[in-house]
Amino acid sequence: MKGYFRVKDANSVAFYSSSDGFTKNEAVKQGKIWTVTIPESREFTYYLEKDGEIYLPECEMKQQDDFGGTVCVYQED
Repeated sequence: MKGYFRVKDANSVAFYSSSDGFTKNEAVKQGKIWTVTIPESREFTYYLEKDGEIYLPECEMKQQDDFGGTVCVYQED
């Protein structure tokens, strides 16, 4: 499946998700949108890395992670 993110003023974006053990997946910029291939999963948590720094995109659901931070939650309807 594909993920699409708007990340302003970024030189590089990476996607991390619980569906693959938070493996770094580099996003590709296409115009104003960053695109990444996401492992198939009905539910997972995720966050982005923008220019080497943790970045949380806008998302409908969030939860605390095990390290005191926040991650986005994706759930397929």
